[in-house]
Amino acid sequence: MGLMGDGERKSMEPIAARACPDPDKVNAQHLRLQNFITESPWDDHEVRKKAAEYCIPAMTRDEPISHWIVDDTGFLKQGKHSVAVKRQSTTSMS
Repeated sequence: MGLMGDGERKSMEPIAARACPDPDKVNAQHLRLQNFITESPWDDHEVRKKAAEYCIPAMTRDEPISHWIVDDTGFLKQGKHSVAVKRQSTTSMS
C-alpha cells in the first residue's frame, strides 16, 4: 500500500512517516519498514498480482491489450539531491 497509496514520494522514509500516527515514532517505523524490505523472506508474486488487479481493468477499458511496454521513467525525479540518482529522461502524457 505504501507504493500505491497517497503521497508523491515513495521511498521508505516518507512511506514510514505516512504510516505512523505518532511523529515521535517515525524513525522507529522507518527502521521496521527498512528491516521488512531488506530482511524479510517474502514472495513478490502476491504484490504483482494485486498490482495487476488494480491496473488491468483501467488499461483495458477502451480496448484490449495487444502489447506491453514497461518504462520506469514515467515519473519525474523528486528533488535535486538524491544520492547516486541521475536525472532521467521522461515523457509527459496528457
